Amino acid sequence: NPFDVAPDRMRQWIEDVRSVRAKAGKHRVVGSIEDAYRRLLLNHPYIDAAILRGRLEHLVEPLSDGRVKWRFDPLHKTISPSPFYAAHFNAFAARITCPVLSVSGGPEGFRPPDEADRAASFQKLERRELPGAGHMIHWTRPDDLARVLLEFWST
Repeated sequence: NPFDVAPDRMRQWIEDVRSVRAKAGKHRVVGSIEDAYRRLLLNHPYIDAAILRGRLEHLVEPLSDGRVKWRFDPLHKTISPSPFYAAHFNAFAARITCPVLSVSGGPEGFRPPDEADRAASFQKLERRELPGAGHMIHWTRPDDLARVLLEFWST
């Protein structure tokens, strides 16, 4: 039974939240700002280096000794207390009556195996693709994404 995992997931989530609270104020140091920049370059090869450089100051927090730490919500490191069920998603999607836009970054972007089933659940879905944009479309192709969004919102 897939629902048998629910108590274990909830327990894990509670433990994760406790762990996050216990570590409050502690941080993992990245190193220098240049170290952080090099890590961004390695982890995001599809994103223009100038864009990464421009976002860097928003992604790190300076420490008193000149080093930096990543800015992030520590709760993102916790497991969700409820698993994702595609059937639940599809039931909610089926009730959405307004037009919906789905923008894909092409094969390099996130593509769940049941993507077609999820998309078919929406009553009024328009799909657009920005080939080569990958998962971080708003960083790799911000102007193209803005154009697609403005076209959709103006109709």
